[in-house]
Amino acid sequence: MDNDHGSALRDSSQRKHFGMRKQTHDQRLKQILQAATELIGKYGFYGTSLHQIADAVGMTNAGVLHYVKNKNELMTMVLESTYDADNPVWRFLRGSSTIDGKDAESAPMHIPVLYRRTTEINESRPDMVRLFSVLSAEALQPTHPAHDYFLRREDVLWRQFSRIDWKVPPGTDLENVFATANSAMDGIQLRWLRDDSIPLTKLWSRCEGIIFPSPLWDDYR
Repeated sequence: MDNDHGSALRDSSQRKHFGMRKQTHDQRLKQILQAATELIGKYGFYGTSLHQIADAVGMTNAGVLHYVKNKNELMTMVLESTYDADNPVWRFLRGSSTIDGKDAESAPMHIPVLYRRTTEINESRPDMVRLFSVLSAEALQPTHPAHDYFLRREDVLWRQFSRIDWKVPPGTDLENVFATANSAMDGIQLRWLRDDSIPLTKLWSRCEGIIFPSPLWDDYR
């Protein structure tokens, strides 16, 4: 009976190993990134160990380090390759996608549309919003490995935002609108993460009426 039990364990181990081998490099990396997103979003960068991430995907630390150099690189990949790359609004600002069928380089766009799409997208991926919010707060410390990322991020976004031919009321201070809308977005996302009984899109609709007031913005929505 002991021999049978030992054989069963070996067979199970072999099946698990075989199943892992069948996955491609990109599939395994995606699993690692998903686990890192969830764990860092819950416990923060410093509160999450490489071992926790490895355990969540059924790997050893060494196995995870086959795909990433270290935990710092893993965090950077989560932010840049997952949070940003999976966001159509970010791709639109970079000129590699459209919103409502409009290209940032060729057609005037309405700023409120951009922020409505942002809330719709982020409402569908709370784990990503939680990760971004937690790391953003942690990275206030200059020694945090994501400090430079968040320091650069707003400047990068502003450069991309400002090159677009936005359709806005005459005399609009674009940079002020951009900074105000982003600050409001950060605030309502935190509120939504604490209590999601009110949808993120509804919270934003309340802000929109203040940032883009009627009747001034009625023809620019």
